[in-house]
Amino acid sequence: MRPQGGDRVALLSVHGPLFFSEAAFVGSADVLADDGTALKLRHRVLAPPGWTVALRTLPSLRVSAGWTHVGLGALRGEVVRCTARDLGRIEAALLAVARAHGPRAKRPAHRRPRTPGRRALIAGRAAVGRRP
Repeated sequence: MRPQGGDRVALLSVHGPLFFSEAAFVGSADVLADDGTALKLRHRVLAPPGWTVALRTLPSLRVSAGWTHVGLGALRGEVVRCTARDLGRIEAALLAVARAHGPRAKRPAHRRPRTPGRRALIAGRAAVGRRP
């Protein structure tokens, strides 16, 4: 069964003859549409180049229980359903890798918001503050 629009998917990369030992999650995405031959995806979390989350580092994933080299090799190019808990753990691991090894922020974080609250903007008190 193919994913439908609105579903979330995790992307698993497998390499050469060592499928299971070198399998790694490289990202997660939202499915926007399915035209029958290809999925249109919007990236949610991508691992930085050279940094991925190895499948063996997430040993308690329900979806990968019992996978072997042969079984994983047979899944190449396929879509496998997993639980929301598994997907949450995969995305959390991808986010941790992205934050640790991804590009640094270009601007510093602000200690105070730059704009006043929505109500102050609506009431016209943004520039002058509250007057009696």
